[in-house]
Amino acid sequence: NILGEFVHDEQDEAMMDKFSTYLIEFIKTGNPNNDKYAEKWEPFTIDHHDKYFLFDIHEYGMRDKYAE
Repeated sequence: NILGEFVHDEQDEAMMDKFSTYLIEFIKTGNPNNDKYAEKWEPFTIDHHDKYFLFDIHEYGMRDKYAE
């Protein structure tokens, strides 16, 4: 492996679970929202083009003003 071995902990596992859950739901249904996590990923709109969904170890969810 060119990058070395990835050693991960519980926080990494939780992050990977959140991200993969949203991704798999999007692949299956076209909508990333799911019953496992409460935060809802809002659709992109021209009127709210600067909103984004934050994936972080300590928090996640929709945020405003990505490009400030």
